[in-house]
Amino acid sequence: MVRDSLGRVKDARDVEIRIEGKGTMRFLTAVVAALVTLSPVVALEPGEDFDAQRALSWVQRLADDELQGRRTGTAAGDRAADLMAATFREAGLEPAGDNGDFLQSFTFPFYQLVHPNRMSITTQGSARELTYSDDFYFLTGSGQSSGTADILYVGYGLSAAGYDDLRDVDPRGKVLLAMEGMPTEWSLDRGLASSISKARQAHASGAAGILFFPDPERASAFPRTRIWSFRPENHRDGFFVGRLNPAVADELLDGQAAALKNRILRERRPASRPTGEALQWECHVELDLQRRGATVLGLLRGSSVERSSEVVIVGAHYDGGGQDPDGTIYNGAEDNASGASVVLELARAMASGKRPARSVLFAGWGAEEQGAHGSQHFLATEHWPLEEIVAVFTLDNVGAGSGRFRLFGARNFPEEFDFLAAAVDRSVMERFTPRGLGGSDGWYFQIRGIPSLFAHADAPQPYVHSPQDDAETISLEMLDVVGRFVQQAAFAAADAPEGTFVRPGRLPRYLSRHAFVAGWARAADDPDWQQLSERDFDLLIVEVGSLEEAGLVRNSLPSSATVVTGRNALSDTEAGAPLRVVLALRGVPPRGTSGADLAAAGVAMLIDAAGPTSFPGVARFESTRSGLLAEGIEIVTVNDHSESELAETLGAIDEGTTALLVDISFDRPLSALTARLLDLGLNPDRIESLLGGNLRAHLMRSLLPQ
Repeated sequence: MVRDSLGRVKDARDVEIRIEGKGTMRFLTAVVAALVTLSPVVALEPGEDFDAQRALSWVQRLADDELQGRRTGTAAGDRAADLMAATFREAGLEPAGDNGDFLQSFTFPFYQLVHPNRMSITTQGSARELTYSDDFYFLTGSGQSSGTADILYVGYGLSAAGYDDLRDVDPRGKVLLAMEGMPTEWSLDRGLASSISKARQAHASGAAGILFFPDPERASAFPRTRIWSFRPENHRDGFFVGRLNPAVADELLDGQAAALKNRILRERRPASRPTGEALQWECHVELDLQRRGATVLGLLRGSSVERSSEVVIVGAHYDGGGQDPDGTIYNGAEDNASGASVVLELARAMASGKRPARSVLFAGWGAEEQGAHGSQHFLATEHWPLEEIVAVFTLDNVGAGSGRFRLFGARNFPEEFDFLAAAVDRSVMERFTPRGLGGSDGWYFQIRGIPSLFAHADAPQPYVHSPQDDAETISLEMLDVVGRFVQQAAFAAADAPEGTFVRPGRLPRYLSRHAFVAGWARAADDPDWQQLSERDFDLLIVEVGSLEEAGLVRNSLPSSATVVTGRNALSDTEAGAPLRVVLALRGVPPRGTSGADLAAAGVAMLIDAAGPTSFPGVARFESTRSGLLAEGIEIVTVNDHSESELAETLGAIDEGTTALLVDISFDRPLSALTARLLDLGLNPDRIESLLGGNLRAHLMRSLLPQ
């Protein structure tokens, strides 16, 4: 067996090239060193204790104004990356980036708003200049734009079948003024409520730009949070998207913002009208679709020659929010100088002692705030072979709070989590609440089946993504707890017995465990129902005609089943036990049935009745040739098809349509179905939604009582 300079197993042809290269001596020296220092696994210790005070000092340095918010793609972001690389080198780590360096470069679509950005409102010939951040700001995706145009109030700014705020007005060349969101009681596609969707429709209508303002009856202080991520497809040159202080919006509407909103709700028809004011604006942006960024990678080589090619990754994104056009700095102390600083201190502490059998790869991910481009590039290029990544620990927002953390991903990898929990001091472990799926950079490893745990402070953090996120928000206790946890857990994973983490078929195993799987019977007396009621499904759909029949179906469920009676029932419980069975009944409620009756019955009704429904916990489903359709979610049956039939079924599903594969008679483990989907070349990122991941979100926001 031969390996490259980082200890990864390589093909014999690659080895021949390596031996002829300049790195031969370093490679051979490392192998000899590993052989000399090899010691029994049980005798290893994780090194010096984690020093929270050192970590806090790093937070203060990374979150200083000198680094101007550490935005990847800027000179200040490059300085932050170089600082991490120098610290890894000083700790004794080996460079694990590109070409013997600590940096792995990548390109990504870079976007930021730059000075000058301004707005002024003209009323009857008198102009009033607005203040950036206090009165307005532009949203990510706004294009280079300037001009003067009349302001047109358009209610919610919605254009949908059955309701259109633009129907009776001419938006061409106007600046549209719209409320954010949409009425919760309206049975419209919730995707239409997003600012992106509304901006897309406004641009298509010929408007010059759109200004959003919060619900006038729910508005609090105008937030100074910002949206960092950028998607090129949402950028529209010559068109701007802004956010307006609700007080300014109310002035434009002569103090009638709340009254106009209530009129729309009461009459369910648009109240669009000219405001009589004009807006003058300048929006300047910097756009570079191929901006260079970098992830910082340092390797603590494992002690075992046979196992050092396998790595445990300990990572955090080092980038922050950068600067506003007015010079305001988003230092991002909590998000995420806290996580990056813990990684820096862990590198020093773990490199100071004896080493585990496997290697530990320390990572400072770049451009997480702009779309997690650093971690995604690492995975897309397989900079480290995926089958040799043992586990991943991600630290994001870990410095502020009262000493407690949420540990996302723990419930998705229960055996691995139990192993780590047993290896960590009980006094530390009890501070971490196991949770389900989580975000940040670790999410991209998790959806590839790699055991990935994401630590996040369990405390309100209203200052995150705002200028108030400075080093004063950071708790020494929080840094100490999370640092000791990761040091012990990462060491345990890196020194775990073979097969504990790296097991065959872990991707389909993960996907099948996390998938939201449904069973569907055509009638309550259908033999399929008897089979379904005894099996482990997340959602059971049964077509019924009355509440009495619904009660019979409900009573036939096993005692372990859960019937949805509230919005929170679909999430993990505080104890971490995931919901496994939900009963939803598809039918038409009898005339005169009240919402209270449905709530008392404890069921979520999926009905075919035409028109909007006023029942709480009810959504309209339409029959299709392949199954059911609910607000863009297609439900398709898969009854143990052959591979060719399964491929044909999947081929018929529109790529742009969220679909749920409903299995009634598949009698093998769900992981077998998932493996077949992978064999057919289906993108793993889509498998969860095909198996129902998006139906879960749909139920939570639409079907369940408020």
